[in-house]
Amino acid sequence: MSDTNVVVVGLEAFHRVDSEGRRLLSLVVMEWRYGATLEKRLLGLKVTSVEMQPPALRSALRSALIRRAWLLPQLLPTTALGVVISPAVAAITLATIAVSTDKRGWHDHLAGTSVVQAR
Repeated sequence: MSDTNVVVVGLEAFHRVDSEGRRLLSLVVMEWRYGATLEKRLLGLKVTSVEMQPPALRSALRSALIRRAWLLPQLLPTTALGVVISPAVAAITLATIAVSTDKRGWHDHLAGTSVVQAR
């Protein structure tokens, strides 16, 4: 790999990390301050603690980090691992929600949050 290719690949990886970092920050702030991301608000959903209180900053951060962790392999120049992990994590999340009596995903159980109807 030439020096030029290394620089280009490095810049692409930096851009992916920077973009994902801004998205993560947006998720945390929206769920912590407003109880929902734009997407959740459009669907009439909100995030709460398991006690039905607004999520604490720590819970919102933990939930966002857990939900976004499966994207880490995609941030690398070689995305083959991300292609395998992404669908697997999505399937595990859907399966967890389907079998859970309170319809919470694994990320919600780990973060101590719940997504409920806002109305």
